[in-house]
Amino acid sequence: MNKLYSVLIFLVFFGLGIPCASAANITSFIPQTVEMDMGLSQNVEILKDKVSDGTLGFNAMFSVLDSEVVEINTGSVLPVANFSTNISEGHAPLVVQFNDSSKNATSVSWNFGDETATSNESNPVHVFADPGNYTVNLTASNVNGTNSKLTTINVTNPVDWKYSPQEPVCGDTINVNGSASPEEKLNVLVTFEKNVSVSEGEYEYSLQNVSVVNELGNLFTVEATGVNNLNVRAKKVIWLTKSANASGDTAIVSRSNIPTGTYQIRIDGDAKEEVSEVNLKITASQTIQADSNGNFSYSYNTTAFPPGDFEVKVGNITKVIILGSKGEPVLPVANFSTNISEGHAPLVVQFNDSSKNATSVSWNFGDETATSNESNPVHVFADPGNYTVNLTASNVNGTNSKLTTINVTNPVDWKYSPQEPVCGDTINVNGSASPEEKLNVLVTFEKNVSVSEGEYEYSLQNVSVVNELGNLFTVEATGVNNLNVRAKKVIWLTKSANASGDTAIVSRSNIPTGIYQIRIDGDAKEEVSEVNLKITASQTIQADSNGNFSYSYNTTAFPPGDFEVKVGNITKVITLGSKGVWNQYPGTLKMMELLTLMKVTPFVSLQLPETTQLI
Repeated sequence: MNKLYSVLIFLVFFGLGIPCASAANITSFIPQTVEMDMGLSQNVEILKDKVSDGTLGFNAMFSVLDSEVVEINTGSVLPVANFSTNISEGHAPLVVQFNDSSKNATSVSWNFGDETATSNESNPVHVFADPGNYTVNLTASNVNGTNSKLTTINVTNPVDWKYSPQEPVCGDTINVNGSASPEEKLNVLVTFEKNVSVSEGEYEYSLQNVSVVNELGNLFTVEATGVNNLNVRAKKVIWLTKSANASGDTAIVSRSNIPTGTYQIRIDGDAKEEVSEVNLKITASQTIQADSNGNFSYSYNTTAFPPGDFEVKVGNITKVIILGSKGEPVLPVANFSTNISEGHAPLVVQFNDSSKNATSVSWNFGDETATSNESNPVHVFADPGNYTVNLTASNVNGTNSKLTTINVTNPVDWKYSPQEPVCGDTINVNGSASPEEKLNVLVTFEKNVSVSEGEYEYSLQNVSVVNELGNLFTVEATGVNNLNVRAKKVIWLTKSANASGDTAIVSRSNIPTGIYQIRIDGDAKEEVSEVNLKITASQTIQADSNGNFSYSYNTTAFPPGDFEVKVGNITKVITLGSKGVWNQYPGTLKMMELLTLMKVTPFVSLQLPETTQLI
């Protein structure tokens, strides 16, 4: 067996020649225990002392065999839990999209605080069915530990309201009665549109007996499209006029807190050339407040309304009402919209009823679950499949139905390895989706680049393109006047763009396979010291007949730090570490040579046999 030499070294780092981007700002470090593999495992204790001037005190005690490779793993990486939501407050049932942005996590666990099942998905959608304040907890985990983040979701009472009469005719008073949260303030908007003929380049429309019953919190707005200008004239005792010139072909006049009373309204102006009809959109809004029990009421007289459709919106609930002429029977017309018609299971769909003249509605979601009589239900399609949704609208004169199809595909799930990558590693993504499904993979990182003499420049080396079809490379530069993206495989080719505002974007698709050098440069905005670059490479991939897919991306061209990988609708943030300084000098490099490269002065000299090779 080779002779074992014990060495005690005290090193003082000065000039701090280690390759760490933030080394100059270091003020304190936590003691660590690390491993050294030199033929057999030896424990090495590194004490990183607090030093105010940015230098680093370093103590190392270890035993060494005559081996040729020293490898030090500089410590464990703990997860950092983080997430965002698309909404944090609203009426029940409240649909919330959660988006995980945790770092260094191999798994996550969600607790939504409402006694429902937890979730291990990266980006779950959750429905808070009942009013309340819910504390949501995300726990991020890896082999080294866990970390949590909390947020609060405030769910208020659902807004629900009905109107009467169910089949109004011109001149009727529409009565709205409903419920919300106690003392909640709600905005009521009544809107109708009217196309007005143009004569000799002018248009005119009148409203008679317009009633204002509450001065505070009201707003009257007229929007005219296809015009040069707009005049809105109102008379209670004398005529008063408010005018506006058009922006483009649209002019808008508004007046708030109009005194109570009954008014004549005349709307007129000059139309655009060659316009035969001007569209008028007239909206009256009023702020009302629910009582201590959450109940509210509101009335609106339709004497000034023409026959046809108009909208009433209370809170977040909009209903379309057809105002008929007296004596005409009115049939219901079923109609609705959805926020999404296709996606991965479990798919949460918000249905919004816009039926006309209906006294009731009934939903059948086509998946053998319970039906619903709500106006705007939220439904979760748990399993993949094509579902036919049927809405039936009814009134005393009959029924009417509308159908639509919701396509639910297999859920996307994927993992990456290695779990704690460093620069130069290849990130391997493996996952599952629907058979033969095409998925978009996006790899994104950001870099702040210093500006020198009004210019910026950043380079990427050994950028690999492995699939020509379906790829896209995009650079977005913020804080610039222009952007040049230069690529070299054999010769340099350049694509440039001027900034819109302070942002310039250059994209190139279907780039031929090969290894490229990339140089990004341009002129920065005045007084900008750093330019932000956002670099995204995307690739379309396809799952196989079993729904499995794989994708690999080499990180040689990436700087250390966070980058994002998005596959389908699932985004994960990966932290790319730097290779340790010990790993950058393997092979036959001796200890004293290593210290010289690191700009380190040994505190004591080493007197060892000439045949001893420390590293």
